[in-house]
Amino acid sequence: MSMEDKVEGYRRKLEKYEKVREAEARQISIKDILSKKILDVYLPDYGGYIRVAKLTYTELLDLRNQAKSNDELNYLIVWKAINKVDPSITIDDVREMPVDAFTAILMRIVTPFQRLGALLEEAGKLNS
Repeated sequence: MSMEDKVEGYRRKLEKYEKVREAEARQISIKDILSKKILDVYLPDYGGYIRVAKLTYTELLDLRNQAKSNDELNYLIVWKAINKVDPSITIDDVREMPVDAFTAILMRIVTPFQRLGALLEEAGKLNS
C-alpha cells in the first residue's frame, strides 16, 4: 500500500469520525458553557491529571495588559488557571514547573487561534 493510499484511508476515517461526532452533538446554551469552569489536564509522564480553571476572555485580556512579554503572559496564564483552583500556588511555583507539564497546561488553556495571534504579533515586532 502506498503512502498516498494510507493518507487517503486516514482521511476517510477522520471524515467518518467527524460525521458521527457531529450527528451525536447536542445543542448547548451559553449557560452550559458558563457552568463548566474546570479543566482536567492529563499529564501522562506524571500518571495523572491536574485541575485548572478556565479563564474568561476578560481575565485573559487583563493578564495580557499586565505582561511585559509573551513569555511572561504564558506564565501568568498558567498561574491564574492553577491559582483559581488552588490559591496556595504562586507565580514562582509555576516558574519552577518542568517544561512538559507547563506546556501541556498552557496548550490546554490557550486555543490555537490565540497562540497563532501571539506568534503573528511577535513576528510583527521582529520585522519592525
